[in-house]
Amino acid sequence: MMINGQLLPAIVQKVEIDGESVTDTLEIEGKKDKIKDATGYQNKTIRLSLLIMDDEQGTYLDKIAKIEKLAKQGKVPPVYPISDPHLLARGISKVKITNFNTKESSEKSDNITASLDMIEYIPVPVSLIKKKKGETKKKKSDPMPTFVTVQDPLKKSPAVDDDTPHRLGGLKE
Repeated sequence: MMINGQLLPAIVQKVEIDGESVTDTLEIEGKKDKIKDATGYQNKTIRLSLLIMDDEQGTYLDKIAKIEKLAKQGKVPPVYPISDPHLLARGISKVKITNFNTKESSEKSDNITASLDMIEYIPVPVSLIKKKKGETKKKKSDPMPTFVTVQDPLKKSPAVDDDTPHRLGGLKE
């Protein structure tokens, strides 16, 4: 598996990918049951189970340090391109690393197990970015960036009055 153009210095033992839908729970007046409505999808989460061991490319401790450096760059986790057939089949080509966990047993060994957690990175489309009210276009001489507000792409539009009958396609009867 390659992350940011570099071969991950570990043996990937297991790859888990979780892609859940986002649901809203709706209460209907006069009914005790609540309705769940799928409104979109969350970014997929990826968990790699790794075996990190000594070999001709270095000790397991050197390899842990390399993965740690990749996982903890800067104040905000960077976006990395990732190359793996399973991830590509699930539509994942960019990720952010969210957690790196190592597990050492009490037995003396030249290897260690680890898990690397990532989240799918999906760029926000430009059409979903709006300028704040009262802001003007940036002048060429203005050194300050223009700040924008990002709207949640999964946010539902205001609900239609439930008492109004509707047909398929949103046409009123």
